[in-house]
Amino acid sequence: MIKKKRSIFILFIATVLVIIVYFVLLTNLFISSSHMDYLESKSTIVMYTNLSAESENILNFTLVNNTDSLYVYGTSFLLYKRVNRIWRLIPIRRETDEGHLILFSLVGHHLQPNSYSVGSIDLSFLFESLDIGEYRIIKELFQPNAPEIKERIVGRFTIPGTTGYN
Repeated sequence: MIKKKRSIFILFIATVLVIIVYFVLLTNLFISSSHMDYLESKSTIVMYTNLSAESENILNFTLVNNTDSLYVYGTSFLLYKRVNRIWRLIPIRRETDEGHLILFSLVGHHLQPNSYSVGSIDLSFLFESLDIGEYRIIKELFQPNAPEIKERIVGRFTIPGTTGYN
């Protein structure tokens, strides 16, 4: 009788452990890198990014405004690379190969309520070189009638291959 109770207890403990492992794996699948853009932005404005099929130097992005408010964004952004699990800021070139200064324009692009906007960035123009790896871009948006209300949104992308670009 004691062996039977012990077997039932071991079976119960094994079942509980299997259930715990199942829920941990399920949670990790839900919070995968494909969902991190939305989770990191912590807003109802989302950015989706991907490298162009024609050139890995061109980053395409889509900003989605799921709010009832108008937002404005500019051409500026921050770019980070993940190195040993730490996000490191990538500096933008100060001048072109021809010696011209690189500046962001001050044009404000409207992101209408409950709509989306698309754009692209030539990474090779702004950065000396980008190696293979995981990157994230951060853009800041604000409401024109309330500039103190700002949203920082995050989009992730990966430069594949063996050399990146130079």
